[in-house]
Amino acid sequence: MSSSDSAALKVSEACYRAWTGGQIDKALTYLAENVVIEAPNGRFDGHDGFVKFAGDFAQMLSGVTLRTALGDDTNAVLFCDLEFTFGAHSLTAQHDVVRGGKITSQTFVWDQLPFAQNAPRR
Repeated sequence: MSSSDSAALKVSEACYRAWTGGQIDKALTYLAENVVIEAPNGRFDGHDGFVKFAGDFAQMLSGVTLRTALGDDTNAVLFCDLEFTFGAHSLTAQHDVVRGGKITSQTFVWDQLPFAQNAPRR
């Protein structure tokens, strides 16, 4: 992956900006119906899975900084800082696979320790 203006990257960044901005319905327009999301907190399938995964995060975000993004025709990788309303800060990597103009899979990796140390107790 080398291009910062690839087709996959454009779709991935648009989806990222939508969901981190709390626009979950808009983010869904960039996802295939059968998208698969894998993250440290589980696997989420389809649009309903994305809503469950991203909706919870979007409500807790207080800041987002996209540090870098790279892509090619079918892959995009985003590296960002996420800040949460309860004080946690987490570096996060996201890998998206794009086919036919839609994201078919997303894999997220993040450092869970800051999140676990600061997460609100239920």
